[in-house]
Amino acid sequence: MDKEKIINNISFVIGVITLILIALFHNHLIISGIAAGIGAVLYGVCIMFNRNSSGYLFFSLGLSLAFALILFDYGVLDKGDSVTFMICLSTFLLMAVTLIFMCLNKKEISKIYSLVVEGEVIDLVKNPNTTKEYYQVIYQYKVGDEVYKVGTPDYINKFIPKLGDKIKIYIDPNDHANTFFEKTKPEKIYNIGLCTFFMIAALIIVITLFI
Repeated sequence: MDKEKIINNISFVIGVITLILIALFHNHLIISGIAAGIGAVLYGVCIMFNRNSSGYLFFSLGLSLAFALILFDYGVLDKGDSVTFMICLSTFLLMAVTLIFMCLNKKEISKIYSLVVEGEVIDLVKNPNTTKEYYQVIYQYKVGDEVYKVGTPDYINKFIPKLGDKIKIYIDPNDHANTFFEKTKPEKIYNIGLCTFFMIAALIIVITLFI
């Protein structure tokens, strides 16, 4: 049995146990809610190992729900503040986990796509299914005497390069047609800046709840 199947089986067991606990303590909302939160955290961690980005959401919501219910149960926060705390903490955790896994995934990807070449933009293909300005960027690159063409996996509408622009393309040395596109510097700044903004805003709101 491979790693993915093992993790899927563990995730299934966690989900079943969590549902059983919720059913057993359905008359005790605090206990059942905390059980749901812990179950969501464990489930999220499991599916994160399978590179499923929805795991970030389960982890963040589960942990913030458990903490919010504990603080409410001990009278530290009232019902309204507990909801605000849960939303803000989950936002902070989601952004933090996203940043962490962005770094970890980059290291893992660099091991697989270890060959780096320079690619040049040779075409911009507009998405025919929308009137908005979404484009697939077509790059051309050369490995040895072979010339390859590859398009970005998705249509983009931000930070669209110009014809002739050049970027680094990461290639699987065992399959030169298998590529990975690293985000451009403006994209990196935008993503990191957005995550940082939401983290700071959420943290400030959380702090004000205890003042």
